[in-house]
This record gives sequence, C-alpha cells and structure tokens, in this order.
Amino acid sequence: MKISNNKFTVALKWSGKVLLAVCLILASCLIYNFLLVPPLQTTNIGTFMADLNSQEENVDTLFLGTSKTYRGVDSVYLSEELGENVFNVGSNSGTYISMYYLLNEICKTNEISTVFLEVSFINFKRSSGTEDKDIYRLLSGQNKKDYKEAISLDYNDTKIFEFVNYLNNFSNGKFIDNLDFIFSSDKSIGAGISSKKSVYKGHGFGYADSEISDVENLSLPNRYLTNGRVWDEKDVDELALEYFYKILDYCQENEIEIVLYSPPYPHIIIEKYYDWFMAFDNSLYKFIEDYPNLKYLDFSKIRNDYMQLSANYFYNANHCNGLGAKTLAPILRDIYLEIENDTFSAEKWFYTDFEEYMINNSQEV
Repeated sequence: MKISNNKFTVALKWSGKVLLAVCLILASCLIYNFLLVPPLQTTNIGTFMADLNSQEENVDTLFLGTSKTYRGVDSVYLSEELGENVFNVGSNSGTYISMYYLLNEICKTNEISTVFLEVSFINFKRSSGTEDKDIYRLLSGQNKKDYKEAISLDYNDTKIFEFVNYLNNFSNGKFIDNLDFIFSSDKSIGAGISSKKSVYKGHGFGYADSEISDVENLSLPNRYLTNGRVWDEKDVDELALEYFYKILDYCQENEIEIVLYSPPYPHIIIEKYYDWFMAFDNSLYKFIEDYPNLKYLDFSKIRNDYMQLSANYFYNANHCNGLGAKTLAPILRDIYLEIENDTFSAEKWFYTDFEEYMINNSQEV
C-alpha cells in the first residue's frame, strides 16, 4: 500500500510541474505577443494607419469615411492607375469628429491634395463610433486632447489599459492572428484583419468576398432607423454637423480639394426607402448651400450607362462587395481625372435626383 501511495504522490508532483510549465509557457506567449504586437494593430483603423504611416511616398489623396468606404473604394487600383498615392481611411462606424482629427493627424506628415468625404444618412446622426478609443490612441499632441474632449471620452491609453484591451482581443480569438503577424515578413498591414470573407489589400482597402443571401427581404440595419424612420432633419446630431463643416473649412483653408461622395446602395434599397433617399438629398443640398463650388458624387444616382446597382455588387444593404468595388474603381478613376483636369460634369455621370433615377430604373436591377 505504501508503494502505491508513493507512486501516486510522485505522479501528482510531476503533473503539477507539467501544469506549471504549461502555464508559464502560455503566460510567456501572452507577454511576448503583447510586446511585439500592440493591441491597436489588431483593429481595422490601427491596421490602416500602420500601413499609411509606413508609406515611403507622400499620400496625395484620402477617402475619408466609414466601413462603406473601406469596402467600396479600391484605393490600390486607384493608386496604380493614377500614379498617385491614394489611401482609404474608412473606419468602422466612423464619425465626422473622428474623420476631422484623423485628417489633421495625417496632414502632419503628408501634403494632401484631395479629400473625398463620405456622406450618408448615418454620418449626420451620430457622434460616437465603435473605434473611438482606437482612434484616440492613434492621435498625438493637441489632436489627442481635443478629440477626447470633443467626444467626452472617459478613457486613458496607458499600458495597463492597452493590456486589458489586448486580453479582450485574445479572448475574442485574435491571438492566432497576432502570431501570424509576428512571423510574417510584412509588418505594415497589421494583424487581425483578414478572414475567409474579407481580405485587406493595402492602402486602406478591404476586399469583401461575399454576396447577399436573401435579396427579397433586404433592409437597412436597425442603427439607421430613428423612431422607425431613416431620415428626418430633426434627427441630425448637432456635433456631427459641426464637424462636417469643420472638415470642409479645414480643407478650404489648407487649399485641399474637397469632394463629397456617397457610396452606392443596392437598387432594391433605394426603391424600398425612396422617400427617405429623396429627403436626405434635399437636406444635404441645404447643408452645403454656403459651399457653392463643392462637388458631390452620389453613386446611388449613377447613370445606368456606367453601372447598374444590382444586388450582386453588394454583400448587405449598405456595403459593396469585391465585385462592386472592382466595378466602381474605373468609374472613380475617370471622375478623378476629370476633376483634376477641370472637365467634370455631374450631369454626365449622375441623375439629377432620385425621381429621375427611378424613372430610368423602373425595372428591378
């Protein structure tokens, strides 16, 4: 009996040692991973900015917006075709506040010549987004202080807060993504951004390889609705509107060409929410009436000679998929060149309003 007890005791001790060794290895991996990959690089906006800041050449043109911009603007193609460094800064649930401070930050190290600013229902109805903390950590100096005050952010980016955020990413399964980043030869594109349905292509562009599964029941997300409606001027967030104007004024003061643009929506969504599309269109023209020379590209009103807004160009109600971005890219290139050469005509590319759009697209596309 004594021999059996001794064997059990020895086995128990060895099991404890093995368990301790495993725990130490895991803890070492966690610390090693944290030190080599800052938590910020596991976020979309962190990845874009790491890529942007690694550019050896000056960034010439920015597309500022939300995930609609991130998915819909193939800035890699535009850079190659135009011979300029075009970058896409489309953050998840981006706001005009975050866009303003990101623009300021980017202009510290780049001479930006042109900014394409995304406009949409949702942009004017919110002043906070899902990546607010990550954007705060990307800013520096006065931008950082002003941004924190503007959005009343109760957050500090000290190492302990970063480690808490890192552990959250670890618990969400991004540890493997981080390891991939550590052992990758290319450190510019960040980690935690690629999946089977989404691939980061560079220059801020995320290619989405997905399609809409249920076209007939397609509808806008609930976050687009306020009291059951998509758009009403009384739902405008005053802070969002204030910073929209700040972006316009900043660009004008710094002699940066500013162009408003709206990524396309599927035809079925335009048809379903037609009245609200019309109402938003009217509101936007009212918002910019003091900026008479401002160009506005609304790709939901694109003439069907250039692109029909069929559902196969989208992966949900408000985001282009890879095919949509690929189809839109040469159109953006040609429009960009016309703007640069001062030959751009909105009437050539876009219907005057949604009434004209619907008359010319009466059949479902």
